[in-house]
Amino acid sequence: MSLRCSVGSLGCLVAVALLASAALGQSFPAGSGTFSGKGKLKVPGCDKVSAPSSGSLYTLDANGVFTESDPGSDATIVGSAQPIGSNGRAFAISYAPGALDELVPLIEEVSSLLCQSTFTLDSIQATSTLKLNKRLDRAKLRGRLTYAGNALGVARTGRLKTKERGPWTTAP
Repeated sequence: MSLRCSVGSLGCLVAVALLASAALGQSFPAGSGTFSGKGKLKVPGCDKVSAPSSGSLYTLDANGVFTESDPGSDATIVGSAQPIGSNGRAFAISYAPGALDELVPLIEEVSSLLCQSTFTLDSIQATSTLKLNKRLDRAKLRGRLTYAGNALGVARTGRLKTKERGPWTTAP
């Protein structure tokens, strides 16, 4: 099998990691869950807001591909999972560049409200951790999104932290 990638391509690295894990026989506890929880968004020098979250569908396939879908919209965010720890039930989720582009207008809108001025987003980065319980029937997801931009001519860095949990259904 041959795979051609440009140097520095993160998407290619993700594909290679997925192929390598499949080749090594590494599989993930595939399943899905609909979680609820809360999120906190803070822009230092502006304001902060906290709100409940619910209804997002999360899936993890046997190859480590993690997907978040919002039933209220067509938004889907795809990431890759890597096992952390030795129990095989905790995973670090990383997102390729461009995977979070659908969030940009929403982040700019909310940050503009918090700063009471137009907020322009320059960069965005996110990581998440998925943890499954021993019976593989409940899960927790913690997310951290950090972004940089400016409002009122001042550089600002915002943070969104989410904590969600809910039932997990393993795939057959």
